Amino acid sequence: MVGALLQVLSQPQKLNRQCADSLLGLLQDLGSLCLKPEEMKSLLRLLRVDQDNGVAVVKIHPYCIQMIRVISAMAAREGQDHALQYFDLTPPMAGIMVPTVQRWPGSGFAFHAWLCLNMDFPSCHPEFSNNRKHPANPGTGAQHDMGKGPRRKQLYSFFTASGTGLEAFFTMEGVLVVAVCTKKDYMAVALPEYPLADSRWHSVAIVHIPGRRPFGQNLVTVYIDGEQRKTAQLRFPSFSPNHVPLFKSDGELSDLNSKLLLYYTPQAFKSQICLDLSPNHQYDGRLTGHRVVNWDVKDVLNVIGGIGVVLPLLEQVCEAEQVYNGGLRRPAAMLLPLNKSAEGRLERNSVAAFLLMVKNLIRHHSVNQESLLQCHGPSIIGAMLSKVPGSMMDMNVLMACQLLLEQ
Repeated sequence: MVGALLQVLSQPQKLNRQCADSLLGLLQDLGSLCLKPEEMKSLLRLLRVDQDNGVAVVKIHPYCIQMIRVISAMAAREGQDHALQYFDLTPPMAGIMVPTVQRWPGSGFAFHAWLCLNMDFPSCHPEFSNNRKHPANPGTGAQHDMGKGPRRKQLYSFFTASGTGLEAFFTMEGVLVVAVCTKKDYMAVALPEYPLADSRWHSVAIVHIPGRRPFGQNLVTVYIDGEQRKTAQLRFPSFSPNHVPLFKSDGELSDLNSKLLLYYTPQAFKSQICLDLSPNHQYDGRLTGHRVVNWDVKDVLNVIGGIGVVLPLLEQVCEAEQVYNGGLRRPAAMLLPLNKSAEGRLERNSVAAFLLMVKNLIRHHSVNQESLLQCHGPSIIGAMLSKVPGSMMDMNVLMACQLLLEQ
């Protein structure tokens, strides 16, 4: 979609002002969600002025100033942060199938994941039932149990060949349920006071702690968004030798790597295989859903050459200011405290808009900040600003310089 927009925008002589503005607005919205490196290269190539034997025929691209505001808005990304890479487990029976675990490290169990719960359940499949026998090969993912019982979304499910194991799932109302199955009983703990059916990203951690004999109790603790939400007694199934030494220490954080069973991330994925990034690398999973990868414009810049690739745009901006405004500038009044609306007023000056674009591209991004210093960005920007006519250096530019220096 972005490529098609850039192709249309590459012929400005065929577009009227209103059409071009609408296309640039659509480009801004799409680029705020995802902008691939090749798309960013095409965007910057679009803004190059025509060359004839090394001499610039056109010094100003008609979309240069507008595109600077578009890139700045992409980098600002107003609103809540969202995940750039994730596993889409929306389809029925989607999940990550894990090979049979031969040996469980440690005596307890802990599971952690970031998740965004979409409560639009697919149509019911009667061949799957909540009363089905659990498979011998454990799996984890968003497998849906539907049929005779109420529908649900599986968070994880680990069971042995004998039928003992543990699982966690969400009800249709977004209530998290943690369950344990032994040879005799099926026990569960629910968190109805903390439903997660809000289509937002949440951190969920579930920790099973086996009790120490003779007086210890088996506990399960659930953390949501980094806060302990519930602790309850819940039996722990036997995955490994069923004993915990009475005087064994609890262990240190440095021991975590040796206890890590499996670790999946969307970045380590190829041909539907989720690579196990735990130290042992024994349990590569198979994804039956989809992997989604989005690109942030800040990260994309580092791929195509760093923050220095946008600095030549300032030269076009200065030329445009002189041509379109004839070097005339009304005196600027004192501005209000700088918030989002105030920054919007600063962008009325295209030189200030360029400085704000650079500010947004390096904001909270240490790689781009380092890139700006390595390419001598501050010196280059300062040298180019020294050539700007005094009539263009108003309060908007000064305030934009202040914001950039604060980054």
